[in-house]
Amino acid sequence: MATRSLGSMVTTAPDVDPDLGHIDHLDAAFRSPAKENTKRLTLDVTPELHRWLLSQRLTRDVTAAALLRALAHLAATDPKLLDRAVAQAETDAA
Repeated sequence: MATRSLGSMVTTAPDVDPDLGHIDHLDAAFRSPAKENTKRLTLDVTPELHRWLLSQRLTRDVTAAALLRALAHLAATDPKLLDRAVAQAETDAA
């Protein structure tokens, strides 16, 4: 794999498999999509979850945004993981 600059990773949209219609590899999920291809989300989290997300930056060198993009990609491509996440979301909403 060729080395890429941080700037190119931030401004390059993830590769999309035209046959599948979604990001075709996890590495792309860690890259921020091009500005014109983004939708901003606001996410309210508990102080504990916020601390955990920050700790991932320190221990794994991954930003919260990149981690959440990758987790969403994994859930979108893994029906069992999505089922677990939906069940947790329903429990949290109750």
